[in-house]
Amino acid sequence: EAVLPIIQSRIKVNSVKRIRVKQSESIESTYYLLKEFISDPKIRGAIFIPIGLAFIVYAASVVARRPELAVAAIIGVVGAYLLYSGFGIGESIDKYRENATESLYRGKISFITYLAAIMIGIIATIQGANACWAGIASEIFPGYVILVMMFIKTSVWWYVAAGLSLGFGRIVDLHLEGRVIGRAWAFPFFIIASGLLLWGASAYILASTGYDQDYGIQHLVLSIVGSVAISLFGIYVAARRYGEPV
Repeated sequence: EAVLPIIQSRIKVNSVKRIRVKQSESIESTYYLLKEFISDPKIRGAIFIPIGLAFIVYAASVVARRPELAVAAIIGVVGAYLLYSGFGIGESIDKYRENATESLYRGKISFITYLAAIMIGIIATIQGANACWAGIASEIFPGYVILVMMFIKTSVWWYVAAGLSLGFGRIVDLHLEGRVIGRAWAFPFFIIASGLLLWGASAYILASTGYDQDYGIQHLVLSIVGSVAISLFGIYVAARRYGEPV
């Protein structure tokens, strides 16, 4: 209606038809809510990154002419990403990177042990992936649980070595700085106990399903008892050595 006088000055207007448009508050609020929801980097990454990874893995399997592996590969990659995000591995990596940078600038031994832990972790991942690939390439598909157990049994002691490297660097730095080591003594023992428990459980599962030999229930029990004993001994060393309460 604001431009109606201008139009009437040029041509004759016989009638005016008015159309009223009523906005839906619920639809409008939903639109802005979704827009704000997607604009959040964390939420956007949690939604679109797994979908993008699934598309990339499917495309790679088609290019490699192995579409039958697409579902397993997509589940594995997306599952790994969800675990990566759920356990806060990214934040841990950033923290280790900051610690390594600080160690480099301050001349700490932990810089070398951080690098060693990274390299050992890469080796562990490759070893586990090779074991899984051998299972996938076999005539009978073993199943996802068996593949996970193969990965753990093959790589767990490499990961334990990486953890021990981190703990060793931390203890040496505390000692050289004249600071109380305290409960840092317990870290290597807990790493070894965790590795023993994971290795024992995975070996027993593989043996019970026929994918491994010479490992019975008594070995699993010994692994559990040994891991608990090692953990308790680590707590004892940390508490008794420096007089801290348990």
